[in-house]
Amino acid sequence: MAELFVSYKSEDRRRVAPLVAALREAGFDLWWDQDIAPGTSWRETIAAELDAGRLCLVIWTEGSVGAGGRYVREEAERAMARGAYLGVMLDAASPPFGFGETQSANLSGWNRRAKGPHVDYLVGLIRARLGGGGPAPPPPPAGHRIDRRLVAAGAAALLIAAAAALYLLVLRPGPGRPSTADFAANVLAGQPCTWVEVVEVAAGQDGELLTLSGAAAAPAALRVALGRAASAAGIRLADIDVSDVATAHNDLCDELEFLRGFKVEGRARLRVPPPQMIAPRVARFRLQVDVRGLPPHRALFGLDPADGLYMLAPDRDAIRREWSLRTEAGREWLEGTLDHEGWSALVLVTGRRPIDTGFIERLSRQNDPAFVEAFSRRARAEGWAFHLGAIHCDLSRPVDEPC
Repeated sequence: MAELFVSYKSEDRRRVAPLVAALREAGFDLWWDQDIAPGTSWRETIAAELDAGRLCLVIWTEGSVGAGGRYVREEAERAMARGAYLGVMLDAASPPFGFGETQSANLSGWNRRAKGPHVDYLVGLIRARLGGGGPAPPPPPAGHRIDRRLVAAGAAALLIAAAAALYLLVLRPGPGRPSTADFAANVLAGQPCTWVEVVEVAAGQDGELLTLSGAAAAPAALRVALGRAASAAGIRLADIDVSDVATAHNDLCDELEFLRGFKVEGRARLRVPPPQMIAPRVARFRLQVDVRGLPPHRALFGLDPADGLYMLAPDRDAIRREWSLRTEAGREWLEGTLDHEGWSALVLVTGRRPIDTGFIERLSRQNDPAFVEAFSRRARAEGWAFHLGAIHCDLSRPVDEPC
């Protein structure tokens, strides 16, 4: 039996894996559910390892502190009952009720590297709890990572108010002036951690109906603020539909901020309706792609908080092989299954030449400004455009729970 047991929500596996590797590199004897041998009883093995471990590291994230983290809470309660609990915060979220008064290691600013102040801090805490490392170390200094959801909520009023003022002074519709869709697009373009496009503007009895699609840090707050900006600009909106705007995970903000600089302005090209669960962590997706006027070369990627961009189909032929396809009125309907529980969005990349998918995948693993600049130059040279379709489903949920 191992001295450390790691408890986490299955959807966070890719985020937890680098932490497991870092702790093993630091010399700890650690067990997590990926160590279960084939043919072994799953529940009995987890219970035995949980009860035998000298310390249980409970990974708290936005997912595990909510209703979907009931198994994590059960393991945490079992560990706390015998004094073996140590909470680890990977997100800027409060632990569930009953765990807030117990010290947790705050790793919300961790960059997922094996060495650094956050890992050193956790290693020191573990050694102190195990009795071989002296007193507990002080927390690491605050890093540059912040909760961008709070930034989005706090900054939305200022940015949207400024957009409304600009609209009133310069852009109010008239001969040759922007439309309601253009006004909304201008406002949305200035929002942090937001990739949202206008799908439709329809006439309603009490004003126009604005339908949005994409991902944003705070969709509900964005809806309210955009409505207020439209009112201030003299635009009558009966409603703003954000049902197709997914909540962007904190760890996707960097990708959203960067890649939306290469998105095609105008209508949304990729729509991802809620998928149908057909097995644990396996869902059937039906995608709608507006192909009118798109370049001939295409590739499909998944986007998840842990790994960033992950290639699913490298070219148009692979998309056709792996997804059933029908074309009608300039749109393609694709249908296929995915078994990755962590994806938050699908990204269609189009270009004038065959797309170097390996180069694009490197973007999420690079912190080098020189690579980012090289990526920008190549994207412009090859005419890459990125089209996002947010996924409105947690693929770790039980099969009998609808998305």
